[in-house]
Amino acid sequence: MFVVDAMRSSQTRYGMRWTCALGLLLAGCQSVAPTPMTLPAVEVPKLPAVSSVDPELVDQFATWLDQDAWQVDLTWSALTLDARSVLVPRWVFLPGRKPSDKPKDAADKPTTAKNPVNEESDTAQVARWRALWHGTARTLEATDQNAVTQVLRELSRRDHRLGANATILLARITDHSDATDLADRLAHIAGGQYDGTPTTAKVPTATRAAATEAWCATLRHSADDAGTALAPLGELLQRPGLPDELRTTLWRTLAISIPPDHLPQLSTTLSRKWDGTPTGETLKRAALDACIIHAVANSAAMTEWDAALWPPQIEALRYDTDARSRQLFGRWLALSQHPQAATWLAAQLRDTEPMVREVALQSLGQLSTDSAREELLKSAQRETGRPRALAVHALAQHSIQDVLKFTRDPSGEVRSAVGRSLVQHPSDETATALRPLLSDTHPDVPATVLTTIQAWPLEWRLPLLLEAVRSGSLVTRQAAVFALRDAIPDLPDLPIDGRPEERDQAVQQVARTHNVRLDFRSHPQEQHPDSRVARAEDEARIAVIQETVRQYLAATPQSIDANEAWDRLLQIATVSDLPAMEQVLTQEQGKPAVEMVRHELLPRISPAYAALLDLESRDVVLRRRGARALVMSTEQSPLTTGVLVRLRELLTYEQDQQVWQSCLAALQPDAHVEAGPILLLAINQMWPDIRRLGVDVVTRHPSPEAAMWLLPLLADPQRTVRLAAIRAVAACGNPVVIDGLPASNGAPAVAGLRSVMTERDDELRLAAIVSAATLHDEQALQELTRLSQHTTPAMRDFGVQAMAKTGQPRFVDTLIRMGWTETADPVKLSILKSLDALTPEERRPPELTGLVVNASIDDKIKAWARWGEGQRRRATAATSSGDAR
Repeated sequence: MFVVDAMRSSQTRYGMRWTCALGLLLAGCQSVAPTPMTLPAVEVPKLPAVSSVDPELVDQFATWLDQDAWQVDLTWSALTLDARSVLVPRWVFLPGRKPSDKPKDAADKPTTAKNPVNEESDTAQVARWRALWHGTARTLEATDQNAVTQVLRELSRRDHRLGANATILLARITDHSDATDLADRLAHIAGGQYDGTPTTAKVPTATRAAATEAWCATLRHSADDAGTALAPLGELLQRPGLPDELRTTLWRTLAISIPPDHLPQLSTTLSRKWDGTPTGETLKRAALDACIIHAVANSAAMTEWDAALWPPQIEALRYDTDARSRQLFGRWLALSQHPQAATWLAAQLRDTEPMVREVALQSLGQLSTDSAREELLKSAQRETGRPRALAVHALAQHSIQDVLKFTRDPSGEVRSAVGRSLVQHPSDETATALRPLLSDTHPDVPATVLTTIQAWPLEWRLPLLLEAVRSGSLVTRQAAVFALRDAIPDLPDLPIDGRPEERDQAVQQVARTHNVRLDFRSHPQEQHPDSRVARAEDEARIAVIQETVRQYLAATPQSIDANEAWDRLLQIATVSDLPAMEQVLTQEQGKPAVEMVRHELLPRISPAYAALLDLESRDVVLRRRGARALVMSTEQSPLTTGVLVRLRELLTYEQDQQVWQSCLAALQPDAHVEAGPILLLAINQMWPDIRRLGVDVVTRHPSPEAAMWLLPLLADPQRTVRLAAIRAVAACGNPVVIDGLPASNGAPAVAGLRSVMTERDDELRLAAIVSAATLHDEQALQELTRLSQHTTPAMRDFGVQAMAKTGQPRFVDTLIRMGWTETADPVKLSILKSLDALTPEERRPPELTGLVVNASIDDKIKAWARWGEGQRRRATAATSSGDAR
């Protein structure tokens, strides 16, 4: 069989570099009965002792490596492999923290400030070598690489599992200068024997699998001919009774160099009917993993379909009952350049399992064919929600022009996908398309755009960040300022809480100072020709529509000119043209035909205008129907300025609570400036539930101006409204609400949060304290510190959680001190959560961000204490060095 396979494979582009040696090896394996592998006895040369080995580091590694801690990396998946990650080991070593043999005594208590630092941190050291455990040790610094290499060489000479684990890890980090010695030792471990122990000693299957993986990598890198070098692994694969974990590991590791169709027993596994047994599903998935690995590892040479590389039975898996197997099959279709890939992937788009459909969409993006692009376009136009977003993201691999068509899509998830798809495509065209997304009403959209442009050159990144400061929401403006400070060290303070005209003026000043072009269209010669054509077509279309509206308004009613203009608008105008039409109607306000257009023409074009007609009715049933229709219209497009202005006029006289509730629900996805007057009406309504809904809308779209609207509600007679307003003012970021407004010009004074901080109602008082602390009020901050010393655990827990809500790093030291004296476990958990919330991930204790196994609550608190002491020492040292200078 393998002789024929070798002859067939020799016709492929891979040539003869592995075929001859592997064909002879595997042909022998197939033609004769398999015999147990026997390895010649090789005397392992003793490595010379290295004088620079750190004895303490050797002892630490000896403790960690004397464990059976090998397991599969749970994040590994063949569905996400690429050319870089395909060589990363699948087996990882996860050393647990061993219990200390020393009895606990009073010395363990934090009697002095240096206890947490002087105490040995085993978990911190484990986290330091995370790259070593995960097989990416080459990313370590050169000094750490040299140190750990010497330690592993020392430990690899020891017996039993300690030496075996050290040998496996050494094989992953070594430069293969002693590959023969390492290969022999790894072969013993993979075969089930420890060096220096009786043959009866049982090696765990996981350790054997990790050794097999390292053995394969060592042989593959130590010889020019991978087929000849990997021959011992072929013998191991034919050994009777080989555990399935080793068999699947061999398939996956050998597939990097050898076509799956030439791996023993792989084709047989795919052809068997397993009847859904767990063992069968595991083997079948591993076989598909091997096919994907081979395709990814050899993608540069795999430019067209070659049937000689793949098991013939693999094509039947598109009908497999296992959804995971169908997913893997869909990924393999695209990578292998199968001639039926587009057709079969299109069929998978109708699969009953959502994950299969998602992989099919992603795989269609990898196929560089017109049929694949057409299928993605159909899905992007036909599907909704996440499938539509995935289709748009996959289209980016075919044509950026196709992706840009969805920048105005009604779905926020799709608009986020547009921003995510452009990360590798910085240009004037894409920057122009992303500009309006920075002020998008869906919170995920501007956040995605800001993440996308972080990888862009400054030429395009700076203008978009400045645009985010000018037109984005408060959260977007804050994130943009942080990003700008990284790019412009001398950036002046920007009025992110200021009015739009103030922000615009500040942005213009920064642009002039740092020579940043804010308008990408100022360089038309740099734009893509298709972009200029599309922009010209849009501008021409808007001009035609606006001119047609003017012709209708200027014509005599019921005249031929008026009828022609009317008919033309019905034919060419769409919902996206409403802003242009409303602009003309505003300019021509006062003409009799304006109301005719708003009441007769626009309702035929826009569902929102049609809903306004019902809201004008005297029948409350019709008004309720119109309000519900208005909510439904926002699913397609946000409410325009004209709709909001008219809605405000209608709600001024509205007395039905249900109508109010639906209209406010329609405002929630919209952050338009014209929504402000409607919110003012809602906040001042006589019904408490309407006032409460108005507060909820402000909470979703906070602004400094909205804080002044909420200020009177801090004394609202309805408790629920009052509590909601107290919590909402903190999100608006306006410190004026802390003390309120004094009396002036005959207007009475308006009390602020400080007056509520003395309330007898604990819930109102505590909510006011948290809001004032969020706005950086010193009295409120001190009150939270006092709450952390309360005698009641529930109150201490509240204070701890409130500290996290304020976002104030000053509470980190307070929380660390609390951790040492706190006795209630729920409060301890809240302390740890608050510390995480107040400390960026890159600054947290390394043992809590790295690899930690079964770390207890007390262990984590001790880690934070050591971290805090280290921070104080560094600050003291920096101050001392500054004084010395």
